[in-house]
Amino acid sequence: MYILQKKHLKRNKEFWIRYFTCKGSLPSLVVLGAPKCGTTSLYNYLRQHDSFVVPSRKEISFFAGQSNKQSLHWYKSNFTQSASKLNFDVSPEYLYSKKAAVKMKKIIPNARFIILLRNPVDRLFSHYQMSVRDRWQKKETFEDGVDSLFKSGLERCPFSWINKSYYLPNIQTWFDIFPDKSQTLVLKAEDFFTTPQGIFNDVCDYAGVPIQDVDVTAKKVGKYKAVMNMDTRKKLEDVYREHNKELEEFLGQKFNWY
Repeated sequence: MYILQKKHLKRNKEFWIRYFTCKGSLPSLVVLGAPKCGTTSLYNYLRQHDSFVVPSRKEISFFAGQSNKQSLHWYKSNFTQSASKLNFDVSPEYLYSKKAAVKMKKIIPNARFIILLRNPVDRLFSHYQMSVRDRWQKKETFEDGVDSLFKSGLERCPFSWINKSYYLPNIQTWFDIFPDKSQTLVLKAEDFFTTPQGIFNDVCDYAGVPIQDVDVTAKKVGKYKAVMNMDTRKKLEDVYREHNKELEEFLGQKFNWY
C-alpha cells in the first residue's frame, strides 16, 4: 500500500510542477469507452509500453465527466512533454457525450481514438454489479433492475448502467463529428479478453509504435459472484438484437452478439 501511495504522490507532484511551469502536453491517443469493456486493462498495458508516458491518473475526464469544467491548462498538466513518447487519455465516459466529441474536435482534432465494445448484455450485467457494490444502485435483484428496460425500451430507460449498453446513437454521434473512420479503432472487447496481447499488438500498430510484450495479467477483473438468470439473458438478447444488427451495419464489422 505504501508503494502505491508513493507512486501516486510522485505523479501528483509532477502534475503540479507541470501546472506551475506551463510544461504540459496533450494526448495523441484517447480511449473513449465503453465502461466495463476492458478500458482499465488497456490502460495498464499502455502504461507498460516504452513508447507511452503515463498520465497523472486514469480517467482524467476533462472532455466529459467530473473534470469537464477544468481549464485546458489543467488538462495539459496531466501529460508530460516528450519528443519521443506519446501521451494517452483513458476516460470511458467520453463516448456518451456529444459535447466531449465537439470539444475534442477543437482541441485534439488529429488524435487517434479507440472504442472498446462488449456484448451489451454482459456489459450491462457487469455494470449493474459494480453499481451495487459501489452503492450507486439499490441492492435489488438484477431482474428487478432491468424491469424498467423491458417496460420503457432502450431509448427511454432511466438507469445509466442500462443505457450505456445502447451504443449505436453514441457511435453515430461520434462519427458525425469525426467522420474519418480510420481515425477511430473500434475493438470487440471479447477478442481483447481472449487474446489480450494480440489485440494490444493491433493497438500498437494503430498508434504507430513498436509492438512490445506486456504483462497481460495486469488486468482488472471484477470479482462478482452473481450469475444472470438465463430467462433474463434471453429477454435482454431479444431487446438488443436489432440494435446489434444496426450497429454492425453502421460500423461494417461483425460482433456476433445475436
